Amino acid sequence: MSTTARKTSPGVLARGFAWAVAALLALTLMLAAFGGVALWALNSKSLREKVATDDALIRKETEWAGQRIRELGAVYGFDPAPVMVILDREMLEKQNLAGLDWLAAMLNSMKPGGNPEVDEGEIEEKLSMVLRFPDIKDQDELQKVYGEAASKISGVIQNATFSIRHQITDKGLEKAREMADVRSFLDLIKKIPLILGICAAFAAGLIVLLIAGNPKQALKYLGCAAGGAALLMAVTVVMVRSVGIMAAVEAANSRLAVLISALESHLLVVLGIVAGVLLLVYVVFLILYTRKGKVPAGTAEA
Repeated sequence: MSTTARKTSPGVLARGFAWAVAALLALTLMLAAFGGVALWALNSKSLREKVATDDALIRKETEWAGQRIRELGAVYGFDPAPVMVILDREMLEKQNLAGLDWLAAMLNSMKPGGNPEVDEGEIEEKLSMVLRFPDIKDQDELQKVYGEAASKISGVIQNATFSIRHQITDKGLEKAREMADVRSFLDLIKKIPLILGICAAFAAGLIVLLIAGNPKQALKYLGCAAGGAALLMAVTVVMVRSVGIMAAVEAANSRLAVLISALESHLLVVLGIVAGVLLLVYVVFLILYTRKGKVPAGTAEA
């Protein structure tokens, strides 16, 4: 090694610290990526629209609601076939989107209460055209039975699309608000990706300072940190999916399981893009490092 190389090459201690900071940077980048994607998902209207119109979700909701409508038909004496017509895709998609918008707004504000903004009159109008009780002749009894059946059918449709019922989320949020300042905590959670981003920039700057004798070598540490973050993201996703949470959700609420699965599939695409960008940074930085690190011919003899 030439005298110049020895002077500019970082020492063993500096390299050791640089690798330690690179490992911390990889962890920070991974957490920032997950946090950023989570906040994007919470505020993305396009994501909610994609989940609300998912084919598997619509099919599951139609099957679940259809079975309950047939059961109500047997109890109240109406023909369920015409009623099933109101379970059209457009109506279910609107109900799904209303429920997801309501949930996102509630999670953003952490204020329980209220209901999804749906046009209940649309369901009632459609029912008035198809719901018939041919065996009931008395008008008072017919009006009473019609009201009960229509109310329960409307409830079935709402239960089919609003898998996370407001009664459950209201109670959970009320309990959380009794235990802590949830609003302040939520504000902090929303700032975490930014805080982690600042920490990542600080760590990257620290690496450059540690390798100040040969700044070009910092590309190696920064690239490995980006690649390590992508690897940590992949490992974390695999570990979370292997826990078996979806099996428990499926057992409790099959419609909710399909909804979460649809959301998960879209989020995995976004996480894959983020991981791909980190891997690209890793490759580019290492290519730049190796190219810049090559010693021109004849330099060694000189």
